[in-house]
Amino acid sequence: MPQPAHPAKQQVKAPATSSEAVQGVDSGATIDRHASDQIIPFAALADGTSRFRVPFINEHAETAGWLASLFLPAEVRAAGRTLVVHGRDARNLRMDSGGGASARK
Repeated sequence: MPQPAHPAKQQVKAPATSSEAVQGVDSGATIDRHASDQIIPFAALADGTSRFRVPFINEHAETAGWLASLFLPAEVRAAGRTLVVHGRDARNLRMDSGGGASARK
């Protein structure tokens, strides 16, 4: 069986990963930092307000929020460590010629 090229790197990574997981659990977050940016588009397409507590707001979440606000009739903001997404029902969207979406009348 071939041995990993750098076994020391694998051994060092495990404590860092477990420490990160413990910090996420201890933060009281409802989703982890990796999922925060992934859930924003879905919350923006849903009707109503969604709130998610995250360990911290990262650049990926900021960008996903900006894009959701740009392309969908949704409002995304951070309130401390809580992402707040005011979405609109996606069944009532129509695409405009600029690539954005707006509510059908």
